[in-house]
Amino acid sequence: MQQSSDLTKNIIAPLAFFGIFGKALQVEEIEMLTCHTFSHSPKHIAKLSQHDLLRSIHQLHTQGTIKAKGMKGRVAYALAGVTIENRSAHSAVLLQKAHQWRWIFKVIPFIRSVYVCNTISFDAAKPGSDIDLFIVTKAHRLFTARFLLTLLTHILGIRRHGKKVECRLCLSFFMDEAAPPLSNLALREDIYFIYWLKCLIPLYMQTQADTRWIDESENWLSQFLYHPTLNKIAPDKDRWVKKISEWILSGIAGNMLEFILKTIQLHRARKKAAHLKDHTGTVLNEHILKFHDVDRRNEIQKQWEKVYAQIIKQRAF
Repeated sequence: MQQSSDLTKNIIAPLAFFGIFGKALQVEEIEMLTCHTFSHSPKHIAKLSQHDLLRSIHQLHTQGTIKAKGMKGRVAYALAGVTIENRSAHSAVLLQKAHQWRWIFKVIPFIRSVYVCNTISFDAAKPGSDIDLFIVTKAHRLFTARFLLTLLTHILGIRRHGKKVECRLCLSFFMDEAAPPLSNLALREDIYFIYWLKCLIPLYMQTQADTRWIDESENWLSQFLYHPTLNKIAPDKDRWVKKISEWILSGIAGNMLEFILKTIQLHRARKKAAHLKDHTGTVLNEHILKFHDVDRRNEIQKQWEKVYAQIIKQRAF
């Protein structure tokens, strides 16, 4: 009974989180996103039985803790009282738009992998949203890759800047392959970062990409999720212009260019960051550039904890 009660509480965790974004979850999504953080006994962490999962979902539905809703011809579940906003269609449009521009990453040198993140990866994007990208570059070529990507997307008119936001690429998170574990960016209690990392949607992967950061991330996620594996895609075949430009910029000239661009970009970014009231969403160093002027993670954490605690108290698990 204790194990069943623990699993029931653990299922509530993702439902409470995604309910903040007005999203209901299908059974497969609940299975992938269920936490074991609240498990009473660690010996049950390794495996999540689908039979137990379905039984617990049925129990929660029968009790009235969660409600069922038909979506895309299938049943999805949400906490009772949560207003479900069907944002899937708009998220799909933005994701399709991102795929239309995948060729860019096959051209720009030193980009190793690209992921769609935030509300689109949560399938909860609102009208007017941009396309948030998480970009991984070759070690010690972050600033060269960022400069060239910013330049090309600006010329094409698809980069977010100023008031030009909707359907544009937001280049606000870069990391190179020599960066410390991505989990170092998590706050002490950070349910948002757990699901941000788990829900990354791969858009592009270079053949020679170093995947150690993925292994490190999955190892970290295993502390919280039954299924910590990140989404993956097959490597892409790059264009000849990328291969040639990487060869040209891999030597001394490339090192000099990287140093100059790093000096200019870090100086400019730190000057702007100095005026921010909240610095938790901003990371500026030689391996990571993360620009989020307003970091809502603490706000979302408190909101999630409040909803979760209320449900547990009301149902007396």
